[in-house]
Amino acid sequence: MSAAEPTGPVAESDANDASSWNKRSVAVARSNPELARSHAEKALQLAEQQHSPDLAAMARVNIGRAELLLGNYPAAIRAMQSGLDAARVHSGARDIAVAAESLAVAFDRVGLYEQSLRLHQEALLQFESANDLERMAQVLVNLGNLYDNMDQVPLSRSHYLRALALLDRIGAESGRASIYNNLSQIDEDQTPISESLGLLDRAITLYRQENNQIGLGLAYRNQAKFLTRAGRLADARLAVDQARSLAETTGHRVGLAAAHEAAAELAMAEALQGHAAEHALPAAGRALAEAIAIATELDDPDRLERLLRLQSDWHEQSGQADLALDALRRADTMRIQREREAQSQRMQALTAQYQSEQQQLELRRLEANAKVQDDMLANTRWQRNGSLVVLLLLIGLAAVGTQWIRTRDRLLVTERAQNAALQRTMAALEQARRSADEERRINTELLALAANEVEGSLKRVRATVERLLGSASLPVDSRQHLSGLATTANEVIDTLANLVTLTSLEREQATLSQAEFDLAQLVDDLVTQADARASEKRLRLSVTRPESPLLIHADRLRLAEAIEQLIGNAIKFSPPNRRIEVRLSAADTAIRIAVHDEGPGLNEADQRRVFGRFQRLSARPTGGERSTGLGLALVKRIAELHGGTATFGPSCLQGGVCFYIDLPGPNANHDPLLPMANL
Repeated sequence: MSAAEPTGPVAESDANDASSWNKRSVAVARSNPELARSHAEKALQLAEQQHSPDLAAMARVNIGRAELLLGNYPAAIRAMQSGLDAARVHSGARDIAVAAESLAVAFDRVGLYEQSLRLHQEALLQFESANDLERMAQVLVNLGNLYDNMDQVPLSRSHYLRALALLDRIGAESGRASIYNNLSQIDEDQTPISESLGLLDRAITLYRQENNQIGLGLAYRNQAKFLTRAGRLADARLAVDQARSLAETTGHRVGLAAAHEAAAELAMAEALQGHAAEHALPAAGRALAEAIAIATELDDPDRLERLLRLQSDWHEQSGQADLALDALRRADTMRIQREREAQSQRMQALTAQYQSEQQQLELRRLEANAKVQDDMLANTRWQRNGSLVVLLLLIGLAAVGTQWIRTRDRLLVTERAQNAALQRTMAALEQARRSADEERRINTELLALAANEVEGSLKRVRATVERLLGSASLPVDSRQHLSGLATTANEVIDTLANLVTLTSLEREQATLSQAEFDLAQLVDDLVTQADARASEKRLRLSVTRPESPLLIHADRLRLAEAIEQLIGNAIKFSPPNRRIEVRLSAADTAIRIAVHDEGPGLNEADQRRVFGRFQRLSARPTGGERSTGLGLALVKRIAELHGGTATFGPSCLQGGVCFYIDLPGPNANHDPLLPMANL
């Protein structure tokens, strides 16, 4: 699917060839998306006429690619989903991989990262099956970018490194420079500047070898950014000049905007260090104005928002507080508008995906019904012909024989009617089950999407509040109000995280990421982390556990969440000057984690609903904390997914309650546990 666009008129031998029109669509996609869509539609028409379902599948994918480049995301997703479904049935591994990768890119564009992740992984497996190592490397780079967007830094870095290893294996040089450039930008606030500069030096060397002037300019821009942060302003000036020169030579407007942005950052840093401040600040202002003009011309809202925030810092550094606030407000307005547009695109994309999947389900149902009808017609013909033969052979028999034949025919008709009714009933039940499963999946994805959107907004509110709290001139009453707002934001973020986690774990397809680890060490770490909170409420927190390591095979992250919930509840509901004890014990067939406290305990009403969702019990937090009613339900679900149980009983301390998590031991064969009083 990567043939070059033929020049001149279409050859007569290719005019009716669906494959040729598909290749033309791919060749002109980036330069002329509308023409690419027209070519793909022609390919689809010819493929359907020629009964070539594999070529029709790729034509639908190419239509989706053109719609994506035109910004028609719902239409793109519908076309690509239809093409991928057809490719899975009629095409080979490589075409399936191409279709899956194309749809993954579309989901990535609208922020549906989970769907994009699943499809990228499918594409990776299919390209591996087709032994296309170069395309595998490209998918690994895409996954690195995707995990970077999801703020999963270790996974992003590991996929970039896997891509480099694969390129080394096949001896390919193209693409390595971009990977080093991307690696330099991962978690740049935590990565040592020297490491980032080393990666950029490799990228610059490779871009020069490839004669990639555009990539080289962007690498110099990134190098200037890190040199400025390192205080190497003279070297940063050389890098800025290189970036600007390359962008002007190639006519690359994005690169020129990036070079002006780097120049502004450098000039502001020079002014802060007192290097000709009277010239540096005006130079920074001019560079910012140039960059903002180009970003506006390119209709690049992400870059424009970032530049407006940098301009706000420049106004503040120049002593123009009103203009700094105005630029910041404009940036916030752009961010809110972009987030609304992105949310609308995601909802439209989800709707388009759902509609496409429903259409495919209906098509399969109709095909199945047609096959059943064909089989029934064939059976009917066979039975009719057989009846005629029997009738000719038995035409001379007496009335008894005739009556027997009529009785047999009635029984056959009744049996067919009963079979048809049974098939219709089974089909209706299967359709109802699929619809319910689909509705449950869509609801879960919509809940996760909404929760992520709200959580993102609250995190930005919290960041803004923390920034305002850092101002020394903030009045006392405003500081108290903002501190309360930050606390409320943190509580709502925790509630959303618990709700999304519990919802995902309650699905039938919920799975665990299990590995072997030391449970005793995990309990020690969690108690150490919670000790500061306990000390703030004058509580004595202690742990009792085996001296030797306790190795288990389980999901470490989920178990940590469950144990942390129990310790946190004990701290939250215990009065000051009381004790909390965490006990870890083990036998051959069972492991028990127990959290004892001296709190108010549970009354009869509490005991009946203690592990329910959104159940607020009679006890109240003793330090003004917030209780969501989700924590114990989450503990119970995590224990059950590990083949264990979550229970409660009297505390071994004075008063209070003890909550238990019972898990299978190394010799338990993973059967559910019975109560373990002996532990």
